[in-house]
Amino acid sequence: MRQLVSLLSTSICLLFPSAAISAVEPVIDVAKAAQVVGGTDISFDCASDPPDPAAVFYAPGSCLNYRIDVVSAVNGSLPVTDFLVRDDFPVGISYVATLSSQGFDAVSVSGGGISANIASLPPGGSATLVFRVRLN
Repeated sequence: MRQLVSLLSTSICLLFPSAAISAVEPVIDVAKAAQVVGGTDISFDCASDPPDPAAVFYAPGSCLNYRIDVVSAVNGSLPVTDFLVRDDFPVGISYVATLSSQGFDAVSVSGGGISANIASLPPGGSATLVFRVRLN
């Protein structure tokens, strides 16, 4: 079941000026961050090597971690349900591997992007997706 918030139109509010409207919706914050974790050194395995602290420049061949965090408001009264995150890769970015998907129920890569679904996230809950890409 998708969560939906309906607001009354202005014309209805003018007809019934004393009507009270109460809308409840989950409040969701989504943040994305990128970090260079491997340089252009061909010995670095972008799919599995730990981050190289010396890798700091965005250059063709560099490996990056992308991290997407989804957080449901602590003071919310409803869980987030059936929530889909889609991140399309820009030209020059190639998907390498998903490192973790805590809190997501399904992750798929297709059509030049990554999609991750959350079936249900309680108030105050969070989900984190970390994946690696390479700059072409």
